[in-house]
Amino acid sequence: MTADTKAIDDGGPAYPTMTRFMRMDPLGNTEQVMEIPHHGMSLRDWFAGQALDACIAHHTLECRTRSTMPDYHDGAHREAVAMLAYSMADAMIAVRNKP
Repeated sequence: MTADTKAIDDGGPAYPTMTRFMRMDPLGNTEQVMEIPHHGMSLRDWFAGQALDACIAHHTLECRTRSTMPDYHDGAHREAVAMLAYSMADAMIAVRNKP
């Protein structure tokens, strides 16, 4: 990371889990051998996914207001919607982090 870029606060893991590997001896006793953490998606990704439907509706409504229909196969349209969803997610994390 360079001095002019800022790390994005992803809010940490949304649904962290832990996989535990167990071993059983011949008598049927079990012992834990290891644990492997799985962080899953970030909270930022989860928030963006939750905001996505509203962002698609908002962007579609904007296009209809201008009397144009969005081309859903157009990369610029998809990118604009994704950027809006992540912008909303970043705002939710910022508000969440306020005291």
